[in-house]
Amino acid sequence: MPNSSTSLNKRMNIVTLTWPIFIEVLLRTALSTTDVFMLSGYSDLAVSAVGVVSQISFS
Repeated sequence: MPNSSTSLNKRMNIVTLTWPIFIEVLLRTALSTTDVFMLSGYSDLAVSAVGVVSQISFS
């Protein structure tokens, strides 16, 4: 029978390793959203350009 504390330690290590990735994705999404809102008053073409660039950078 596997040791439950070992399983819990492995799960905690995965969470410890992945939380910076989630923070980075959240910040990139917030930046793209802010760019779209700021440029929406300027031009629809600028908004579409930022949308395309953000999709390419997330790929």
